[in-house]
Amino acid sequence: MNPSIPVFLPPDLVLARFCAETGIPAGELTGPATTRAITWQRHCVMFALRQLTSASMAEIGAMFDRDRKAVEKAIDRVADRLEIDPDAPGGMRALLRAIAGPGPTSQDLPAERDGNLRRRMAAHILADPSVSDADAIQAAITLLRSAASPAVPVPPKGL
Repeated sequence: MNPSIPVFLPPDLVLARFCAETGIPAGELTGPATTRAITWQRHCVMFALRQLTSASMAEIGAMFDRDRKAVEKAIDRVADRLEIDPDAPGGMRALLRAIAGPGPTSQDLPAERDGNLRRRMAAHILADPSVSDADAIQAAITLLRSAASPAVPVPPKGL
């Protein structure tokens, strides 16, 4: 692969990985919540989508039921904060690296940590309002029963 040619990820994958890394359900980020914490995380995921996908500002806005101008303002806020403090917000550069690349799998974890990770992930799936109850229950059961499966992504250390 030629390193000078950018490779973009699908927007849905970036959103899913962002949610997995931060522990915030997608429904909260894409919903109408206006609390400071959720709004900031929504701005961060919009920034990540712009950096890691080929989606236009209008396409990103459609994912969050916002217009192009709102997305532009959100991305500018994160970019401005990164200029002032390159390590802000909460390790954004590390978060972008984690979202962009494959990480270790549950196969790389001790069994106890793998079990804790699976329980946390199941709890997040069950709490996500964007997933139907039946689908969330089925996904959580499958996740908890497949203790030997190496396919569960693990957040990188330090986030």
